[in-house]
Amino acid sequence: MVNLRSIITRGVMTVGLMGILGCASSEGNVILGDFLADNADDPLTRAIGRAMVTAGRMEHEKEVAAAGADREEINIYIDGKGNLRKAPTAEFNNITLEHGVYQDGESVMIIHVDFNINDHLGYKTQLSAYFFKDNGDRLMDKDGYLRSEGGQVSAGSDVFFPNYENSHFSDKKISIPVSQFDITSPGKYYLKLRLNLWDLDGDNSRVIAKSNKINFIYTL
Repeated sequence: MVNLRSIITRGVMTVGLMGILGCASSEGNVILGDFLADNADDPLTRAIGRAMVTAGRMEHEKEVAAAGADREEINIYIDGKGNLRKAPTAEFNNITLEHGVYQDGESVMIIHVDFNINDHLGYKTQLSAYFFKDNGDRLMDKDGYLRSEGGQVSAGSDVFFPNYENSHFSDKKISIPVSQFDITSPGKYYLKLRLNLWDLDGDNSRVIAKSNKINFIYTL
């Protein structure tokens, strides 16, 4: 049976070696190197991919400097269907926290998010919140209910698909039961959260944008 991924990877690796040797464009080096670094099965090929990205970015910086400051910067990557596409961008406009809300008899905190997302028409997308202690350490989950792959307390919005090439969402919500903070001793606790906006298209999820960390107080 023909292994399409193996064929593609070998082809990209060949072009990548040409790029490192100066036979390909800087943008091509970055795109193909990123593909290899994320998808190759063996460490050598992944290392070649990382080297391509580094070489491509260095060459690109030289090209931009030579072309002048007016040159428009366009980032491109490979989507879940293997197509080249312009990389989406996003900006967080406002993030507010609503406390003291009860859903199904349980106290929850609701995160209200106003943001713009560009160049992302019809792609699978999600907002996620990640929680931290006051000192910046990750707040780790204890019950396995709402957590990231690394075990950090986290919660996500509904999965959505932007209806426009450039979309504005005025109130996308993330809800988390405050019991998930796993705090049992009464008192006032200073916590933080950060939002990631995810492109979930295909097998390789990518972060489109991250918010600054938001401070909040949880009182038990």
